[in-house]
Amino acid sequence: MWFDFSDSENILIHSHAEPELFYVLEGEADVTADEDKIHLEKDDFIVINANRPHSVKGKNDFLSGFIHMDYKKICEYMGNGQVFFICDSTKENQESYEEIRKIVRRIFGKYFERDGLALIRLDIFFHQLLAELIGNFQIFQEHPKYKSLYGSEDERRKNYVAEYMENRYMEKVSLADIAGALYLSETYFSKYIKQKFGMTFVEYLNEIRIRHAVEDLLYTEHSLTRIAMDNGFSNAAVLNRVFKNKYGTLPSEFKKRKKQARQSMETPHPGQEADKRLMERVREYIQRENTDPEETGENAARIYANTEEQAGFSLCGLIVNIGTVESLLNSMVQQQILALKARLNFEYIRFWGLYSRELYLIVDMEKQKFNFNRIDRGLDFLIENKIHPFIEIGMKPLQIIRTLDDYVLYKEPEITFKTPEEYGIFVKAFVTHCVNRYGESEVAVWYFEVWCELKAANILKYWDYFESAYRAVKACLPKARIGGGGFNMSRDQEKLRRFLRKGKTENTGMDFVSLNSYHYIPYAQHGKEGTMDKKWRRSVDSKYLYNQIRIAREIMEEEEAEDLELCVTEWNLTNSSREALNDSCYKGAYILKTMIDTIGCADKMGYWTMLDAFSEYFDSQGVLDGSGGVLTRDGIHKPSYYAFSFMGRLGNRLVKQQENCLITSDGYQNYYIVCHNSKKLNFWYYMNADESIGLRHKEQLYENYEPVLLDITLDYMKNGSYRSHTRLVNEENGSVLDEWQRMGQPEELNREELDYLKRMSVPRVFVEFYNAADHRLTLHIRLEPNEIRFIRIQYIRN
Repeated sequence: MWFDFSDSENILIHSHAEPELFYVLEGEADVTADEDKIHLEKDDFIVINANRPHSVKGKNDFLSGFIHMDYKKICEYMGNGQVFFICDSTKENQESYEEIRKIVRRIFGKYFERDGLALIRLDIFFHQLLAELIGNFQIFQEHPKYKSLYGSEDERRKNYVAEYMENRYMEKVSLADIAGALYLSETYFSKYIKQKFGMTFVEYLNEIRIRHAVEDLLYTEHSLTRIAMDNGFSNAAVLNRVFKNKYGTLPSEFKKRKKQARQSMETPHPGQEADKRLMERVREYIQRENTDPEETGENAARIYANTEEQAGFSLCGLIVNIGTVESLLNSMVQQQILALKARLNFEYIRFWGLYSRELYLIVDMEKQKFNFNRIDRGLDFLIENKIHPFIEIGMKPLQIIRTLDDYVLYKEPEITFKTPEEYGIFVKAFVTHCVNRYGESEVAVWYFEVWCELKAANILKYWDYFESAYRAVKACLPKARIGGGGFNMSRDQEKLRRFLRKGKTENTGMDFVSLNSYHYIPYAQHGKEGTMDKKWRRSVDSKYLYNQIRIAREIMEEEEAEDLELCVTEWNLTNSSREALNDSCYKGAYILKTMIDTIGCADKMGYWTMLDAFSEYFDSQGVLDGSGGVLTRDGIHKPSYYAFSFMGRLGNRLVKQQENCLITSDGYQNYYIVCHNSKKLNFWYYMNADESIGLRHKEQLYENYEPVLLDITLDYMKNGSYRSHTRLVNEENGSVLDEWQRMGQPEELNREELDYLKRMSVPRVFVEFYNAADHRLTLHIRLEPNEIRFIRIQYIRN
């Protein structure tokens, strides 16, 4: 294998005798391969199969890297003369692509290193790359694209010639050998080579040999005689002649320049001086992006941030899910809402359950007499505390879920409407009442959501109810916002399409689309759709929410509805309210990771749920019971609370966004950093039910349970002294679950013990001082498993 970089923005049509992995490092590229046209952006890549003609057009300060794979070695490993891949990171989102990105970055990171140890590591990385490609992207005869890749008889003959010569270039290969293998005359075959490859047989053979010789000159310290013999040349003199004819210089001169360039960090190319601009860009890329586990440890990352490159930044609006309308009447819930508002900086409270008999809502439907007194008490509390309602006015059931196929509680709405018209009458009366009580300017900023609980086949029935609600809301207050319908992109893609199309054909608009996102995917197409039963399984996608939003955005763009707001009104790893991970450090790291992944993707997001009080039931007697809130029933902060709190402390200027880290600024030499060591769950978690994941299994749930080392370099800083204020939560500091375990896991605590647990469940805080020299400041951070951390770096003015 060999690899290199290019910033050429117009690479004409050509082909290679080996597969090529083409990777966009910066800018964009349009790759044309046969009839396929692929648009790639930063960190996108494709594999172009052997002998497949392709061209590249780059733009926007384009920089690419490419890796050519040893086709002979691949075929030997697989025992097959024809190996094809379908690998295009722009078409799918799976973890294998991210794994390939990591390996490719490690390969690129060795570009300026040519010592023996670096070459050994490169060989390891090359084999890791082959393993990922063969294990996940090789296609076989039953694949629909195999035949087109295999080609026509003439294409197969050409491929056979190329592969034959590629596999035997180091041997004594003659025109007669290949002509005989193809049962062709030497005269005909000589003309065939010239026609198909644009050069004579000897020229084509030398082209292959010289390419491999250049690879040896770049990547080994072998003598010229050995390089000549290893690559099919009869002696070094022949190598010299062919090399000079092609590149205008002798291989010994090129080898000498290579040694000099290694000292000056420049890499020459045959026949020309090193392209300094390209090499500068490559060095900057490696410094900025590369993760090199061999130098910094297997669980390590380098993060480079240019503090002069800042952009406006804001998190998407935070929706706080608290439960039913009745919850708003609970004094404990009201206290906890105010406690959340003091720190988490949210504007909207989302609730549902308008159709409970305990609200005494409908007095006489025929006479359109309604009693909104109990709802008013909840709304009054919100308005008095400058919180806006996000009201689910559809038929969302009350459900507390234990596992995928078991409910703690499931309760359908107790009041139903006979017709969409009857439903519209109620909605109009309710919105009119709210406008009269709170004023148009207040209700105009509310959100009214109509949740969809129906099958895709019944989307028209849902639409009738949505349309009736839409017309009722807009008749009362045209500026009020109404939308729906809580779609899940693992199941409801077609439902969303039909919903958007119906809105256009009926000339009935909507102001937003709402999604729900839990890490489950359907694995069967029959049975009751939409029920939480064994037809669902956990998704292993570590960027599940990001990909769900991306799919929804693509559908909205295709349906010309991209201007609508997109609100993820419910999201979490699980919808179980009886899973120990909900109380653990893992959930804090998961939230921080997910919020970093999805920055700028949605307009509003509502974590499910914010209060343990929502899922209180007969079986929730203990201090902790696996409920999904960020506050316990006793008001103790969980690690999940601190994830939201840390994100709320960020600045308004984005400096750097990376997998484990987000760096922001306020524009005044103050920097705000959040980072995490979110651990990937392993097969044991995915194979077990939510409730069975107990505390004793904690370390068995992850692929590894090692710390991560972050080396953060802030470049172009103002020289001088800086004060660092750090807040962190991990299993030893600030984790209510771990503190409770250290207390002996008592089911009941007295007031004194609860006060102690609350005092212990706070982040560890410490202060450090740094000095920025040469306009650079470096932080070395060790994150324990599932640790989250907030760092404020403040310039000290004398």
